Amino acid sequence: LKTDLGNWFREQVAAHPECKYRVTLCHKNVFSGSGHQEDEETPLFRAMMLPIFKDCEIDLALQGHDHCYEVIGPVNPDTRTVVEGAVTDVKKTTYDNEKNATGLKGGTFCTDEGTLYFIGATCGRKRYYPYTREEMEKNKSITQVENYYDLFTSKFGQPEKPVYTKVTIKDDGIYLDSYAVQDDKGNATLYNSIKVVRTKEHRLPTGFNQVQAVPEDAQGIYDM
Repeated sequence: LKTDLGNWFREQVAAHPECKYRVTLCHKNVFSGSGHQEDEETPLFRAMMLPIFKDCEIDLALQGHDHCYEVIGPVNPDTRTVVEGAVTDVKKTTYDNEKNATGLKGGTFCTDEGTLYFIGATCGRKRYYPYTREEMEKNKSITQVENYYDLFTSKFGQPEKPVYTKVTIKDDGIYLDSYAVQDDKGNATLYNSIKVVRTKEHRLPTGFNQVQAVPEDAQGIYDM
């Protein structure tokens, strides 16, 4: 699976060398801060995906699964820490352990040396809530990530309302404007705005592995 997925990623990147931004869309989390942080298969998924994201220089990973609003990184794929100097323009706001567990909002995130992971909250009935620093530390034996809480670099919370995100791609960056729906008529207010920027040109991935891995069933994946 890792080989086939890695080859597919590299093929897409190599086929579009002119693209200024490289964006992935995936339901399963590579990094998360709520209910699915404790999933036992996540460290395996993370170990598979981080080398691929590094080689393909992925700027933005749009994720799902956690029904919570989360801005994570940009994360250095080797150290699994926030890239030094990559986060600017973040403002302090009211701290709330459920609505905003970082007490932060906004921000500009440079992805020259790492990937920004984004989860745009939920539109359904199921709602997850931010884990505290203490809860994340207790999960360290499962997540295998040191100082996990420090990866959250903007607003981090449960809006208690349906949220949608408008994605605008411009020459100077990717704008992610998230809105919370206030009533059954669809009236919405701005929940959080962030911007993703890149200043370095991408390079092409290093190459392909021709070995084909085809597990017979799901268990075969976890045995890899």
